[in-house]
Formats: sequence, structure tokens, C-alpha cells
Amino acid sequence: KEQLLRKMALPHSLKPIDQYLIRAKELQASVPVVAHYCKLYALEQGLKIRDKTDPQTGKFLGGLMTIVESEKAQLGHVEDGQTQCELLAMKIFDKADAEDRAGRANKITARNFRIAALLMDVCKVFGELPVDLQDTQKYAKYKAVEILRCIQQGIKPPPGPPGREEDELGDTMTAEVGDQPNVSPQMPLPPGGGGGMAMPPAPASAPPAQQPNPPPRIMYLLQLLQPLQPRPALCHRPTN
Repeated sequence: KEQLLRKMALPHSLKPIDQYLIRAKELQASVPVVAHYCKLYALEQGLKIRDKTDPQTGKFLGGLMTIVESEKAQLGHVEDGQTQCELLAMKIFDKADAEDRAGRANKITARNFRIAALLMDVCKVFGELPVDLQDTQKYAKYKAVEILRCIQQGIKPPPGPPGREEDELGDTMTAEVGDQPNVSPQMPLPPGGGGGMAMPPAPASAPPAQQPNPPPRIMYLLQLLQPLQPRPALCHRPTN
């Protein structure tokens, strides 16, 4: 099913979820649990933004739903799914932040900031993000765009947080880091110092509180998708 899904062209209306499917593919071998939640988040977002008049959209989401359902059965009950997602997001963020503060920021640093922010999006499948994680995500988005802007202008990216007034960053996270968004970010959201914002605790010293996995979502998602592509066999399949 997954191989078949890869052969299908991603419908235009679902382009925003491609970035999460790419992350899932990258993480599948090393962190299958996080990869699974990347697909689940992509599915949930796809159901929200889908073009209900396009049959290919329903077909693509139906295939993705089958994959998510199959993986859920294979993984069984995962007690630390939220912790795995948050720890990986913070690990990637910390690596990029250390490079940036040391004055060694480059395109890879920007890409890692962006990936960390995307994985924090994935953490939303467990509920609303804690305030400290929201702040860290905003800062990661800002740094990803700021570093690329500096590189494109041929100047050295300034390390660490800026000292400017908060402004609207804009939606720049749907483009790959290799793209060239026409954005001049002005968002002082440092995770420590410079803007008066407290640094989010590092996962090693203060791991996120473990919470039970969310209740099964498959039947709920099937009900949302059913007007597009009825799947009687799946609708009657037990979720547990």
C-alpha cells in the first residue's frame, strides 16, 4: 500500500502535507514511532484542507489512512509516543541552536531548525503544545528563515536571538529550505536571553511529562473521509 501511495501524484490541494510525509520517509527506518505520527498528522491535516470535488484527493487520503491504520496495529500500544516526538524535535533543535550560537550557521542549520519546527507540529496530535514548546517552535521558524535570508544576501547570519520588535513572520514553512522565500523575518522569539523569554528546559534535564496516547482516531477519520470515498470494509474494521 505504501509503495502504491508513493507512485500516486500528490493532489495539489494536499501539497502542504507533503513536508510531513517526507519527514516520515526519512525517519521510518530509525524512529518508526515518530514516522507513524508524522503520517497521522499529515492525514489529519489533509482531511481538513482536502478538495472535496477532487476524487484523486479522496483516493490518496484513503491510501494514507490504510497505511496509518496498518502501522497502528503493528506498533500496538505505544506509551511514550509523545515523549519520542518531543525529544526528537528538541534534539534536532538543540543541535541547530548550538551551531547558530557558535556562529557556524549554514543551510543545514536552517534546515534543521525547520525540521524541528515541523516535528513540533506533529506533537499536536497529542493535544495543544505546552507554552514553552510553542515559543521554541516560533523561534525555530524565525531562525530557519533568517539564516536563509542572510545566506541569500551574502552576509553572515547573526548568531543567537535578534533584538528587534516582534512582527508577523508569515507562512514560510511550506517551502523546502532550498527554496528562496521572499521574507524578511522580524520575530524576536529566542529560547533564552535577548528578548526576555525563558529558555525551554532541555529534554535531558527536564523530559516532557508522559501522557497516555490519544484515543483511537481511525473511525473518526473514516467518518470525515466517507463523503469522498466510501470504504465499507474499513468502516467496520475494529480499531483496537
